Amino acid sequence: MSGLLSVALLGFVLAIGVSPIATAAPECKTGKVCGDTCIAKDKTCHITKPAKECKTGKLCGDTCISKDKICHK
Repeated sequence: MSGLLSVALLGFVLAIGVSPIATAAPECKTGKVCGDTCIAKDKTCHITKPAKECKTGKLCGDTCISKDKICHK
């Protein structure tokens, strides 16, 4: 019985660990996103690191573009 429980617990932990929800930016209902948290809409976000990282290309606003393109945002 404890073997089955161990397998179930391991499966649960692995599912939570690779869940896209665990790494996604927050969805702010009343404020705005600031890094990995929410702040009031009338406050200024002082996070300089972009919340999104581009695996290929470079960050342009809230999206990724090719490294050889020019960002107009």
